[in-house]
Amino acid sequence: MVLTVAFINGWTDAPNSVAACVSTGVLPIKKALQISAIADFIGSVSVGLLSGKVSERIINLSSYGNDSDGYLISVFSAMSSVVIFAVISRCFGLPTSESHAVLAGIFGSSIHINGGFKNININDWINTGIGLIVSICVGYLVSYLLMKSVLLYIQKNNPVFDFKNIQILSGILTAFFHGAQDSQKFTAIAISILCSKKTEINNLNIKITVLIALIISIGILTSGDKIIKTVGNDLVKLNYLQGFSADVSGILCILIFTLCGYPLSTTHVKTSAIMGAGSVDGEINRKTASELIASWVVTFPFCVALSYIITRILIK
Repeated sequence: MVLTVAFINGWTDAPNSVAACVSTGVLPIKKALQISAIADFIGSVSVGLLSGKVSERIINLSSYGNDSDGYLISVFSAMSSVVIFAVISRCFGLPTSESHAVLAGIFGSSIHINGGFKNININDWINTGIGLIVSICVGYLVSYLLMKSVLLYIQKNNPVFDFKNIQILSGILTAFFHGAQDSQKFTAIAISILCSKKTEINNLNIKITVLIALIISIGILTSGDKIIKTVGNDLVKLNYLQGFSADVSGILCILIFTLCGYPLSTTHVKTSAIMGAGSVDGEINRKTASELIASWVVTFPFCVALSYIITRILIK
């Protein structure tokens, strides 16, 4: 189930990293997906092996003591809720945050298994919530301000920059940091399952890290085009400057939160960055934007409830 969710992450989440490149027309969808898959894989493996901060925070969200069966049921229920939600969202062409959904699923199943909130680590959940929510606001605000600053600089200095090639580079880096952030979540869960109990992770197992990275990349190549069309074309049509601002803002936000060990939704960050840049001298498609935001809001309660129900059925 973990590998299935990792695949879906590449299917519905990772393509957002190059959505701005498609929106501005610097890359066709097929080539953008290929670049995204390669950069995502490299980011997953390199950063995943060097830093496990995000993994450690994920693994400490709930405590199961020596109840390894309870933990396995919790993971299965959480992963199942993610798969169901992602498939439903994919039918409407809406990008989903597997990070958001996985955390919601773990929360829902933990409530049933532990008989309430007593073994849920509140501090880690608060820090996780900070990462998920604050990163969206930061992504939008930084992108908006950067776009304003770039326009002001160009008006005053009239520089000659090849923003087309610069944006391709920024798109590659965005995909790289998507892999660096998201793969750690799935790697942590996979390793903990193999251990049959929750343990502190000091070094991520290289085989699991590479496998997760490969699965995500395959997901990107398999069916990432529909999501790119929603975010890259339907949400807003960006010019080169807006695409550059959105990519750079997304990179900075993902990098800082990843290094600090805060899980975030790369989907939410990149989409909010696109909206931030697009709102400057551009027109956001309000219908598409409202649909995206609605899917974000629904994710947590839907996956919490579904994971709770699945856990209850399995334990009976």
